[in-house]
Amino acid sequence: MANNTPLTAICNKNFENNNASCDNIVTMPKPKLLIVDDDPAFAAKLTGALEGLFHVDVCHSEREFHERYAMGRFALIIMDMRLEEDREGLALLKAVHAQDPQQPAIVMTAYADASSHIDAIESGALTYLDKREFSPGLIARTVEALVRQGVLHRRVAELERQLASWEPLEIIGASEAIRRVQSRLQRAADNGRAPVLLVGEPGSGRELAARNIHRMSRMRSDGPFVTAFSSRFRETEIEERLFGATRRSVNGDSSDAKGLMEEARDGVLLLNDAHALDGGTLEALSRYPETGAFRRAGGESDIGTDVQLVFSTTPTEPNDIKANDTKADPLRVMVERCGGISIVIPPLRERREDIPLLAQYMLQTLYRRGETRIRSLRETAIAIMEAFPWPGNVHELKNTVASAATRADAMGAKEIAPEHLPRRLLDSATQATSMDATIPAQDYRHHLAWAELNLVASSMETFSTTKQADLAKILGYNDRYTFARRIRRCFNAYPELDREFPKVRELFADRNGKSRP
Repeated sequence: MANNTPLTAICNKNFENNNASCDNIVTMPKPKLLIVDDDPAFAAKLTGALEGLFHVDVCHSEREFHERYAMGRFALIIMDMRLEEDREGLALLKAVHAQDPQQPAIVMTAYADASSHIDAIESGALTYLDKREFSPGLIARTVEALVRQGVLHRRVAELERQLASWEPLEIIGASEAIRRVQSRLQRAADNGRAPVLLVGEPGSGRELAARNIHRMSRMRSDGPFVTAFSSRFRETEIEERLFGATRRSVNGDSSDAKGLMEEARDGVLLLNDAHALDGGTLEALSRYPETGAFRRAGGESDIGTDVQLVFSTTPTEPNDIKANDTKADPLRVMVERCGGISIVIPPLRERREDIPLLAQYMLQTLYRRGETRIRSLRETAIAIMEAFPWPGNVHELKNTVASAATRADAMGAKEIAPEHLPRRLLDSATQATSMDATIPAQDYRHHLAWAELNLVASSMETFSTTKQADLAKILGYNDRYTFARRIRRCFNAYPELDREFPKVRELFADRNGKSRP
């Protein structure tokens, strides 16, 4: 289950270099913080509380601040409201956000009042902390949570700026696995002539990867991007669909029909489900990278063209996703024999650290399109998403975020919480927690029980029903008996929830007023 992994995984961006590589959790650079406080003693205590997770820089004046600050350098700025002059810190913060609106910052003060609180938030601070109430240790815990949010929002903002300048084709992720994929896709795009083999599970983003190759290629981006599904070709028509055909009538006249190779001239041809191609077709395709020509079915001469072939396939076995393992796979053998490039698209379960970024990006996309008013996900919901195996990969995550946003909208929520997620995710989280003895499961199971009861209570109010059968149908249970047993187990395990959900408890209680097992 999720612990601190989201923080360390999301924060593997080097804030001084957008092209920094992701390393593993042990070797990756710590996020950088800047403390701006004219009280050296308090700054030293706060530095000591933060140094375990972050690289901390400290300055005590406006002059020192300008010497150290640079746009994008720090994951978070911790600003004292008073420096040499009253509220000088707020003026600095306004100047920072005029240059970089995405820079996360918090304001501290030992002279808190309502007016300064309002001024701090209006200056762009994420939060406002009273030094008299927040110890350095408590501030450190607040900083950890805010850095996680700040890095995630900054990355989403970067993607939005990128999407404003080109088509939304970037493969989203900050994990080491995705950075390797991005590097190999760039290599394939730079080559422009070598065939490419994309291997990945359904929903992992193979077509998106192929479109990235086309978009990033100086040689191909102005040409067409043509895609076809090899599995949909009838065996008798594969050759004609790929290479075209020359047909002759009884009086000797001939007519030519173009195939996919000609339609994709100067561009990229993506053949999905390429494992469905027979040996003869693969042999014919393997000659093209060397000769730059092909022959139509029924034709008598070769036709020159310029196209990059991209083959997309699923692993031959569930765990067979090693790009250098050719085995007896004729498709891989053919691509490698032609000097091609094999690229594995990892399943989402192998890059769980990308899930918070992906989910937030998908939600922001829905918001920008006007399809939801929900703009954020609760951390407990993200933790459940990270624990789920996602057999449908990114495609399934996208549908899940959309359905959760719809449910959150319908229930009048302000964010996606666990009770808005599909039941299969909650079931998976409960099962995983019970199997992992290293996780403090009690609090987590309590939260899942609360989320399920809250969903029932909200559905009772939203749909104005107190019938178990109706609620079971609304919430997607197979039958009301399974539904009732599950809800009673929640109350039996956590009797204190009776007081929070009295209407639900009453609906599922037995004649003696107790929740039956």
